[in-house]
Amino acid sequence: MSRQATVSSTPLTGAVTARRAIADVRRWLGEMWASLCRTLALWRHRARTRAELRSIPRHQLHDLPFDTAVTLNEQNKPFWKQ
Repeated sequence: MSRQATVSSTPLTGAVTARRAIADVRRWLGEMWASLCRTLALWRHRARTRAELRSIPRHQLHDLPFDTAVTLNEQNKPFWKQ
């Protein structure tokens, strides 16, 4: 009886599936990293603009085209709140 070498397609299919899974995870991680960077940039922007509002003297707040109560409320909000 002779033995013939057989090549199973399962490892190849598994490798393709594993590669696809790794590519999907890398894409997901990239999207999550981009989302995190956007969120941090937005928070930095909010913190900076609210600090600028706090630096304006109260008597000059009346010159802004917003209600003074709204600007005072905006000044005191934490940076992570919209």
